[in-house]
Amino acid sequence: MPALGTVRLERLTHVHVARLVADLEAAGRSAVTVRRIVATLSSAMSDAIKRRRLAHNPASHVTLPTVERTERGGWGVAEGVAFLAYVADQGDRDGELWELLIGTGIRKGEALALWWCDVDIGGRVLHVRRTLSSVDNS
Repeated sequence: MPALGTVRLERLTHVHVARLVADLEAAGRSAVTVRRIVATLSSAMSDAIKRRRLAHNPASHVTLPTVERTERGGWGVAEGVAFLAYVADQGDRDGELWELLIGTGIRKGEALALWWCDVDIGGRVLHVRRTLSSVDNS
């Protein structure tokens, strides 16, 4: 890590990590980004402890910036209808999938994992029994 690269691992202290956090904030990094950087650093320090290169984790207990939680607004009926009309006009091959997602509120992975035995069209019932997820094994 360039910001800490001049400090030998064994000499890295809580003060160095706190200074890193302050520098990242001063550079305009978001609270989420700062937290992710410190989490990655803390994970590396934990590995160094396991390998007996460090006695303690200098990234532990560093004061991190607070993440501002904002309420996400969902679409109203008008936005959903407008989107589905646009999709239909464009001939989007996933139009029915979009309609299912918007009409039921199920997640994409749940919709993609549906089997025909999960769907009762006459009874207007959908059974969500599985979900799909993408796993990157690289």
